[in-house]
Amino acid sequence: MSGTAHAIWGTTVVIRRSWVQNDGLPVAISEFVGDVIHAGGYLPHELPPKLMQVHHVGFYIGQINNGGHSQFISNCGEDFYAISADVQDGLKAMDALAQHQILIEMITLATNSEGACAQNEFNVSAEAAENFDERFYQAEEEMPIEILCGRWISGWPELRIVDDDQYASAIEEIAALNPFRGSRLAWRDVQSIRHQITEPEQIAIAAACGAVKPDP
Repeated sequence: MSGTAHAIWGTTVVIRRSWVQNDGLPVAISEFVGDVIHAGGYLPHELPPKLMQVHHVGFYIGQINNGGHSQFISNCGEDFYAISADVQDGLKAMDALAQHQILIEMITLATNSEGACAQNEFNVSAEAAENFDERFYQAEEEMPIEILCGRWISGWPELRIVDDDQYASAIEEIAALNPFRGSRLAWRDVQSIRHQITEPEQIAIAAACGAVKPDP
């Protein structure tokens, strides 16, 4: 059920007009990512790569501003490789050169740390993390990622701006194009009761019942 589902809907990216008017393009992309995954049952790797890059860049900035690079590493957990790779590619694409260099150095240090390969436990020393944080804040003062990211997004040919009251229907159009939507949403609906059901056959029946339309 994985693959290149994004090719089915032509990679159209929909955002609310109010986000454009309020210089919120990066936030608009993260909202779109969350909405299309929730409504359409798409998997993150099925979305156009640049969407997840923007989404994870936003996550990166939030983590650094809240608790620094140490918190970013900790909250990535076992997904550190994937998330940091997305952030790295995103920063490069938007020409955030100073922040990109800082991230490369941090990734190199974290992935060479003791336990990184065997246990997927990534870390940097407190001194190194503080140095990365200070350099990051200085780079942000000179040229914020948010501005560079907004400029990058505004040039995407697949970007489609809709009035706020048309956004939900536009998301539904994209969601409906996923051929795996029904089965994925049905399975998602029964996740909360999987710990109560031990037999695979019962789980399958519950998923099938959840897929019944119009009233599961």
